[in-house]
Amino acid sequence: MPISTTETRMPGSRRYDGSSAVSSSMHPPARAAVSHREPSPARAAASRRKPPPAKRISSTEAEIPDRRRAKRSSPTSSSKDADASYPTWVMLNRVGARRDSFHGDRTTSAVSYTSGGERVSVSFDLAKPPRTSLLTLDWPQGPRPSEGTTSSPRVIAAHRNVVLLEIIYGAKYPQPAGIDHFVYRASGDPSLTRLPRCYWKGPSKADSPRPRIMSREATGLLSCSKDLFIVAELEWSLRKSSAADIYFLCSGSDDWKVFRNVPIRHADGFHDMLWWSTDVMLACDRRYLIWVDYFRGMIVGDMTHPGNGINPEEPVLQYVPLPVDPVQGDPYDSDYGRGYPEASRSLCDTHCGIKFVNINQYGSSFSITLWSLCKDQTWTVDATLD
Repeated sequence: MPISTTETRMPGSRRYDGSSAVSSSMHPPARAAVSHREPSPARAAASRRKPPPAKRISSTEAEIPDRRRAKRSSPTSSSKDADASYPTWVMLNRVGARRDSFHGDRTTSAVSYTSGGERVSVSFDLAKPPRTSLLTLDWPQGPRPSEGTTSSPRVIAAHRNVVLLEIIYGAKYPQPAGIDHFVYRASGDPSLTRLPRCYWKGPSKADSPRPRIMSREATGLLSCSKDLFIVAELEWSLRKSSAADIYFLCSGSDDWKVFRNVPIRHADGFHDMLWWSTDVMLACDRRYLIWVDYFRGMIVGDMTHPGNGINPEEPVLQYVPLPVDPVQGDPYDSDYGRGYPEASRSLCDTHCGIKFVNINQYGSSFSITLWSLCKDQTWTVDATLD
């Protein structure tokens, strides 16, 4: 399933074979002015003369004997061509592919190692939207692609120039499966960083720390600047109804920070949080992570990166209801589960702010309403289609 609400920017680089992507910033050349006057006799005679031979511009074009003509760009033109070779933004497929069976773009490759010491390399096959781009994994020592989906990488989140991905390894009896998370950074030279493992400890002092499985739906990625990022997961607190636990990791840190019982402002614990379930994550303005429950509302987290990765501040959480009637009680159905609210509702970050789309169906008819989030955390209707 493509990531429709998270986008990432890719650096300018060489164009991969077969790509139809072009930079959205390119503009067609300006047209010359056309004159409708009759040419003078002298101008007409000059136009019938044999034109002089064209000069070859050696700085932009070169011809190699016995080979096809190749272009050689100057440093200035090469950077412009590189910027135009890739789209300015892409949509990533949630499930990646093994490069053993798929030819990815090696110009975007970055190398790292799993917690077991196995070498992995990640690259991308980029395509201009509305086509989806694909993350590819080169894992010589990993499980074979024929072993199923556990051998393929999975995109958890993406924001601007960074991508959070998950790799599962060692799923062979009697050994339990292990999970590694990596952050791919596209600015400058591509890099791939394995995140430290997050551990969970029970309430008893006798409990030993155990590796914690991160939620794919409730884990978000925020690009704070060119080199700084934050990974955060929200978990509803069982101790306080209007509070949540935040598992927090910022770039430059070797350990996860856990903020317990972070208060959620403007949230009614019983009505708003009792049946909360995160459907989608959203990153906004290099500062906010938003957890969305399409049946209820959204939790906006104000995140601050300390810069050096040491002593991060506790995130500030605020509850904002969606402009729809919330589902009363538990929306989970014993036969159909929780359903698929993403099919009729969508929240996204645009150049004009946060937008919410809701589709209401009444028998054989339906209506579509577009809302905008105001600065005072209220919603206003932009348009309605009946």
